[in-house]
Amino acid sequence: MESSQAVLPERLAVILKNARAVREVCDYTAGDDIGEDLTGARQALVRYLCQSLRIPEGWRRPYLEGNIWLHPERKWNVPGKDTIAIAVCLPSPADEYDQDASVNLYVPLSRKPLERFTESLRPIVPRGKDWVYIRDSEPGEVSLNFPMGKWIRYENYADSTGFNTATFFQAITDTVGEFLKLEAEIDRLIKKAKATQSGGQARRKRKSL
Repeated sequence: MESSQAVLPERLAVILKNARAVREVCDYTAGDDIGEDLTGARQALVRYLCQSLRIPEGWRRPYLEGNIWLHPERKWNVPGKDTIAIAVCLPSPADEYDQDASVNLYVPLSRKPLERFTESLRPIVPRGKDWVYIRDSEPGEVSLNFPMGKWIRYENYADSTGFNTATFFQAITDTVGEFLKLEAEIDRLIKKAKATQSGGQARRKRKSL
């Protein structure tokens, strides 16, 4: 006879039912194998992007350097030998902070220029599902240097037979394409930001004379 007291919390019961698989997942995510496999996945995604995207003239082809990066050769450059860029992030699902893939705008500016540029992005941020904008997010939820982006949630590409890699890669490609459509708008905002900064420097110079 089953006792009415012999009841476990539902989530714990699921874990215990799948204890062997849970142990394997914990060992995998705590070891080095997942890092090596994620690097392989990012390399495969770079190849997919290179084959599937129509890269605008004057842009570098997608390349892997921690994240996957796309940006114009020169026109989005900023002081400090860096550049505004599109960043594709493919983290571990066990990561403490970012547990899903995302496509983001990377803006490596110092505090005040970054604040002004971030505010200027507001009108061009798409309002669809899973798009995020730092001004509409909780403090600390979005990195200051990645003020707009879109989540590509791993769970949306899993089904009863496994993980649909082709659909997942295509979703990332489509999102990168959405960012590329914003190129002219971002060009305009960068030019405006540079003009504002040059004007401020000129005013400070006049005051120092």
